[in-house]
Amino acid sequence: MNAPAAPLPARPEWLPLPASGVTRLPTGRWFDAVVVDAFDGVLAIGRIQHRSGPVVEDQVADAVTWLVPVGTASAWRLAGVRVVGRGHEIHVPSPGWHGVVQWLIEPPAVGDCLTGPELLHDALTRVLGERRRWDAEGRRG
Repeated sequence: MNAPAAPLPARPEWLPLPASGVTRLPTGRWFDAVVVDAFDGVLAIGRIQHRSGPVVEDQVADAVTWLVPVGTASAWRLAGVRVVGRGHEIHVPSPGWHGVVQWLIEPPAVGDCLTGPELLHDALTRVLGERRRWDAEGRRG
């Protein structure tokens, strides 16, 4: 007799239903948010690559936002990085949504998908250090 198959992980509870547009969700409940400007965010994604969890792109704010486990980034002190926790909200698009707020990296349809805070902190520390050097050398306008 075959053992019963393990149940598939459920769709993340916080993920808006497909085609529902953009929803404001509270941080500090399912996740906290780490927000950086889009230029630095794209460089950090280049370092993290496939190990990144979902990333929201906000074209109006020219920013990208990672979702990380609650409380794991609250002590970060990185210039140019804003950690958003309990008591705030962020815009979260539904899967496949395209607009001024959209997924740069979509969450998987099922299972846990938040970005590892150590991985993200390391990538941002390196990117922001490189950017400070570029700025000091006058290479970025």
